[in-house]
Amino acid sequence: EANMNTVLKLQPAVWEDLNTRERIDVLQTVCNVETHYLGLNDPVTAQGDNLSPYTLGVYSDAQKLIWISLDSIENEPVEEALSTLLHEIHHSYEHRLADVVDNILPEYRDLRLFKDATHYSQEVDDYINPREDYYGYMTQRLEMDSEKYAELGVREYYARIETWIEEHETEVTGNYTYNWQERMVLSMNKRIVVISGFSGAGKGTLVRQLLELNRKAPVD
Repeated sequence: EANMNTVLKLQPAVWEDLNTRERIDVLQTVCNVETHYLGLNDPVTAQGDNLSPYTLGVYSDAQKLIWISLDSIENEPVEEALSTLLHEIHHSYEHRLADVVDNILPEYRDLRLFKDATHYSQEVDDYINPREDYYGYMTQRLEMDSEKYAELGVREYYARIETWIEEHETEVTGNYTYNWQERMVLSMNKRIVVISGFSGAGKGTLVRQLLELNRKAPVD
């Protein structure tokens, strides 16, 4: 709740009036919120960068650093940057779970409690780059779980914003009417990409994979 004034800036009508630095600051606040929520001990920094074409985000566990495409931050709908941030911060969480399973006694590693962490540990050690094996990349638990976390997270952030506005009768800057079906169709360099997993996107072909193909492997 202490960060709600910043989180409210994720409203599309407000986001459009922010400059690049201000947008990155909002994403850093979300990153801080997620770091606390996920129980991460080390702070993670979010910043914009000129990534390779069509690359949305990169996470470096060694540096505890998330790079988000400046082109996406500046030119795509706010949901795109938020989804990328949530996807990448979840990779940090996965790395920490991998650390846990790597350090427990071998006789405990088969416990159901560590099922996800065991997958993460194996995949961190043998990460599949999408440019080498796209199908293998897409079916990694690291990627599937991070994408699910991002999809659910975007919904939750906007649900909380909507609830906050209703409870506090907050006046929204601009002519703002949020519509999931309209906002989930993103124009990207003359391409139309329908993001899967969000309510309202089910009527279209779900081709989130087009975006996922463009993510870089974690930098260690």
